[in-house]
Amino acid sequence: MASILMRMGFQAQVGIEPNTIKRRGTGFRGYDHERASPGYTLFTPSTAGGLVVLIDIEGNVSHTWRMPYPPGLYGYLTDRGTLFYNGKIPNESFIGQRPFQGGVAMEVDWSGNPRWEVRYPDHHHDGRLLRNGNLVLLCATALPSHVVGQVQGGLHGLEHDGAIYSDYLAEMTTTGDKVWEWRVWDHLDPATHPITSPADSRADWTPATDFDLETETAVLFFRTSLVAPHRAIRGRFLGFVAKPVAIVASIKSGLVC
Repeated sequence: MASILMRMGFQAQVGIEPNTIKRRGTGFRGYDHERASPGYTLFTPSTAGGLVVLIDIEGNVSHTWRMPYPPGLYGYLTDRGTLFYNGKIPNESFIGQRPFQGGVAMEVDWSGNPRWEVRYPDHHHDGRLLRNGNLVLLCATALPSHVVGQVQGGLHGLEHDGAIYSDYLAEMTTTGDKVWEWRVWDHLDPATHPITSPADSRADWTPATDFDLETETAVLFFRTSLVAPHRAIRGRFLGFVAKPVAIVASIKSGLVC
């Protein structure tokens, strides 16, 4: 019977249990060493008060850090063995009260000793370290009043005290000085890039959730199919990218980590 099934294209189970119901539970659930990519996984539980955990591919804890702030929201290991961490410091602003609020970025060594810390109240979700020693933060602020009236779509009346928020990238030094910023509303026309769902809140026009860095470009990812993304180098549009998941902007200093 087994040989008949194999000739029909059926394969015997190898490695991890494919049935997700059987794999339910916590702890180490399986490992297919022939197909899995080797490496480590870095994570932080959202309710663990700043505990960051590094585990190997079999779920063994390799290292932990205890950060002074809860996650806000992502962190990364650097090539020099340090931890770059986006933390949460709530404030009274619209962004400061959201569950994705950031507010602080910092780098710590293997023992958790801070190398530097930058606080920025508009920061949310993500930030990245640059090879030039600076950092780029994903931020949001209220749109200028002349832009608010141009934003199409969404449920009118669900603005935040009449304001609509949008995203920008801020390049900062590790001493807290702003070097440069790239604003979504300077490059996207709100009349042609509407909020797609008529039932969505109008408090956020461009709700970006994270970004990735390439040499001299930053790719922003949005949680809604809000915009037709584009690529820009030092502010110049180079054309559209894969609609509708990302928007690509230049970064002034390049040289990403």
